[in-house]
Amino acid sequence: MRKILLFTIFHLLFANLNASGYPGDYLYTFGATTRGLNLGGAGVASVNDSGSFYWNPALISGNIYRECVFFYSPIIEGTVFQSFSFNWPIYFRNVIGLSWISLKTEDAEWVDSFGIGNRGTFSNSKDVFFITLGRRLSRNIDWGINLKIVNEKFFTWQDSSFGFDIGSVFFPEGKFSFGFMIQNILQPTLEFAPNALPDTFPLNLRAGFIWRQKQFSFSFDYLFLDLFPDEKVYTDKIKTKGTYFTGIRIMPLSAFSIFLGYNEREYSAGFLFSLGDFDFGYNWAVSNWGDNHRFSLGVRFGSLPSFKEKVLQEKEEELKVYEKYLENREKDIIAKEKRQEEIKRIFVKERLKAARRYLKNHEYSLCEKEIRSILRVDPENKEAQKILKGIKKGILKADLKYAIALQYYKNGEYKKSIKYLKKAIKVNPEDVRSKYLLNLCYSRIFLKKGQYKEARKYAIEAFKLKPESEEPVGIIKGIDEIIKGRK
Repeated sequence: MRKILLFTIFHLLFANLNASGYPGDYLYTFGATTRGLNLGGAGVASVNDSGSFYWNPALISGNIYRECVFFYSPIIEGTVFQSFSFNWPIYFRNVIGLSWISLKTEDAEWVDSFGIGNRGTFSNSKDVFFITLGRRLSRNIDWGINLKIVNEKFFTWQDSSFGFDIGSVFFPEGKFSFGFMIQNILQPTLEFAPNALPDTFPLNLRAGFIWRQKQFSFSFDYLFLDLFPDEKVYTDKIKTKGTYFTGIRIMPLSAFSIFLGYNEREYSAGFLFSLGDFDFGYNWAVSNWGDNHRFSLGVRFGSLPSFKEKVLQEKEEELKVYEKYLENREKDIIAKEKRQEEIKRIFVKERLKAARRYLKNHEYSLCEKEIRSILRVDPENKEAQKILKGIKKGILKADLKYAIALQYYKNGEYKKSIKYLKKAIKVNPEDVRSKYLLNLCYSRIFLKKGQYKEARKYAIEAFKLKPESEEPVGIIKGIDEIIKGRK
């Protein structure tokens, strides 16, 4: 068992910061992801993953992916800080999040100030659950709220309470972004013992900015603690305290970033590595109480299927507003004709983009709907006519059947693949891809049955259709080696 003086763990954790000793100090001066901690804790305008709720709930509105982030930090022996956050974008710049923060000490021996133990063991746990909403307020401003449930347990005492935060971020045209968060507008209050003063979380204000260059950024936060001190709790020098956080980010590669950070408690350094839908972050901090290693793992699940459509609708609405503005400002008939032509050009461009996307995903009914909307305003559009002609001829239907057959072929279900390939060839007899794949299917089936002569025959037919393909050549060579080995 570890001998730990009562309250020492949490005092050490936030030592050398003016936040030390305030109820809920682990929610003000630490972090829920390595992105912010790598910047020294300067995250009110900087952090852009699902852990950003810790610094500013408005920041989650910038996330366009469903994402979860797990953060883990061993503090000192027996104490662990960890968090889990999840974001779900409803539509463009409107995101909800669910998060959990935990600070726990387990199996510690209770000793007095003289180090005398034999008083049993105790555990101390602090758990906070967040429901976060980030929304667009205007073109350059987002706002957000945190509703939090705080539960703290110490030895046999336990209590829970509610809190409320609000924040905003302003990102004007240029290289700067600004953010602020007012923390504990609804102040959580915890009572652990009869006749004792309750622990009331202070009302705080965090404000800061980020300055971005192409491969470099600088972040700075300032935290105003306890804006309205309670005279019943603090009897001397009642005043608002403050502390600052700062850090830089260097991006030598698009998937790799290096960080340096500083605050009154610690120096820190770390990195962030992105690979596809995964982010791995590491933070190393040095302070008076030793080294601390922190880790985070982020996973993205992709944007919502309707997200791109929402963006398209938003662009169309902006075009309508712009058209009305021009109609009010311009009365000349020539200017009006130019306006209409430009609107038509943009409309056709966006609709063609959507049609190509549906075409790529084999969503032909939606593709045809987009094409017909284009031809209503631009009957001579050649690309739209070509796509519509292809749909009518059934070539695209054959393409869908080929795509299904190809998937069955890759899964080794050759008979099912043949079924769809025959349908594709019936619709489009000129489809060389389907004929090629059909011969490969028969070759694979005969090869599996040990009928090498027939298998070789169909592989040769496939090769004739696509001489540049390596697969039929490999089958033929394999069969020849088998036959040669038998001799």
